[in-house]
Amino acid sequence: MQKRQESIPLAVRGIAWKAQLRLTKRFRTMANNGKPHNVVVVAMARELVAFMWAIAQEVPITNQH
Repeated sequence: MQKRQESIPLAVRGIAWKAQLRLTKRFRTMANNGKPHNVVVVAMARELVAFMWAIAQEVPITNQH
């Protein structure tokens, strides 16, 4: 896994790690507080989209076919 990540920009790796930590913590917290599973999953999906957007802002656009 480390070898695969070497080609990924450091900023993207940082955002991904932040997402990993935040989403794991929020999932556990919400699940332990008794939220319905579907509510927890949808909340995680919404936050994940925000992290994906942040990564997309870091990666330059290329026109590859």
